[in-house]
Amino acid sequence: MQVLKKVIIISAMIIFAIIVLKQNVYASGLSGSSIWSKAQGFISKGGQGKISQAGAEKDLQAVGNILFGIAIMVLLIVGSIMGVKFMISGADERANMKQKLVWYVVSAVLIFSSAGVFNIVYKIITTATK
Repeated sequence: MQVLKKVIIISAMIIFAIIVLKQNVYASGLSGSSIWSKAQGFISKGGQGKISQAGAEKDLQAVGNILFGIAIMVLLIVGSIMGVKFMISGADERANMKQKLVWYVVSAVLIFSSAGVFNIVYKIITTATK
């Protein structure tokens, strides 16, 4: 029975990872070869002139989207593991899982609010510098 539980958890983690990463990579238009070619182009531009602000913003936004996708994937994996543990545990372990759930919700709020705060600060700074 324990082996079956581990197989279910591992397969769920793999499915979540594939879904989240595939959507974020295709949404940002990045692939392994395009990231490498952009990195080589960035290195070759280093001594030749300035990098435009719009280009830097576009590249950093893609990196931010990937990191945000990884954070969401980790939240999904941890949430699914906590849910499975909650369903199969006894009364004492459920009380401990409820305490851990508070920290899980706090971390989820921090991850989602950080993206919103960054966008608000960015808009304020760009408006003030115009």
